[in-house]
Amino acid sequence: MNVLYINIKLRACEKVGIATVIAELPENCTESELLDVVSRFNEDPSVHGIFVQLPLPQHLDEEKIMTVVSPEKDVDGFHPINMGNLAIKGRQPVLVCVSNG
Repeated sequence: MNVLYINIKLRACEKVGIATVIAELPENCTESELLDVVSRFNEDPSVHGIFVQLPLPQHLDEEKIMTVVSPEKDVDGFHPINMGNLAIKGRQPVLVCVSNG
């Protein structure tokens, strides 16, 4: 996990007034535990964006995790629907904003 990159994102959010919630799981967490956290964020109407810090530990299926993130809450735009919409001319992808830090 890139702690420096995460801290840059947290400072940027704080600077512009974006409230953040961090679900820090141990590196040896199960895929089920991570999917539960993502699902809870998906269902929570007070959560407007979900960012999954990549790369994930080897024992976790990155593609499966990114597919569970709601396309509308996918901060990085890595959900397959968002990736496809970015690749197809004329489609309206969910616009993604990433820090320039």
